[in-house]
Amino acid sequence: RPEPAAADRGRRWRAAVAGIAVGAAAAAAIAIAVGQDGPAHPDGTMAVVGTGGAPRVLGHGSFTQYSSGLEIEIRVPGLPRREGGDFYELWMRNCDGSEWVPAGSFHDMEDVRGWAGVPADAFPLLQISRESAASADSGSHGPSGDVVAQATLVVCPAA
Repeated sequence: RPEPAAADRGRRWRAAVAGIAVGAAAAAAIAIAVGQDGPAHPDGTMAVVGTGGAPRVLGHGSFTQYSSGLEIEIRVPGLPRREGGDFYELWMRNCDGSEWVPAGSFHDMEDVRGWAGVPADAFPLLQISRESAASADSGSHGPSGDVVAQATLVVCPAA
């Protein structure tokens, strides 16, 4: 028969092991629940190429579709920084170019994360334009047309 002190040590050891196991299980459950908030990996990648406004610019990016919208991460290091009320704007466009949705504005394009509340298959074309701040009564609510780079997230279906 074990001595009382040895039995108490054995019970404390088993209780400690059980506590560690319960803690590890809880941590794993939390990690799984947090990981289910959205995809762990991007849904696609893209090459960003300059247009007539910046023909030598090259960059790259990725996109991830969530239930709340589209996350776009891009790096376009060749575009010069813009200051004050001058900035770059990301735009998501539909295949025929008739609709666009803003996805964020930035002073530089070195390391950017934009968001748009649209799916990639409906708005698969990304454009980066040079923009300037406008007054509320200017009527300017869309892209300037001064596109400096673009990318395709999803290929548009043939017309």
